[in-house]
Amino acid sequence: MSAITQIGIVEDDQRVSAMLADAASRCGSVIWQAQTVAEGRARIAAAAPHILLLDVRLPDGDGLELLPVAAQHGDCRSLIVSVLGDEATVLRAIESGAVGYLLKDQSFE
Repeated sequence: MSAITQIGIVEDDQRVSAMLADAASRCGSVIWQAQTVAEGRARIAAAAPHILLLDVRLPDGDGLELLPVAAQHGDCRSLIVSVLGDEATVLRAIESGAVGYLLKDQSFE
């Protein structure tokens, strides 16, 4: 019997968050959703996911601040999902510990 993959989502756009949760639920169990850096930090500390789907631009700051937090709480793999596709942001995300970077269509914003 295999363990269920637990997925956390930090995304401030409710439509995008719902879409990610729907897709993620097919691969595992969405254990929580957050809309801000502060809320994401608290959720990670309370229930660290196996996979973290993370937006960069959040209402209270830079979502990339959560990458080291997630890394400190177990075996968490972080995947960035953002409209920001500039080289500096992508490299900063990967250098900060993200395992991948997906670009959202700008129509989501």
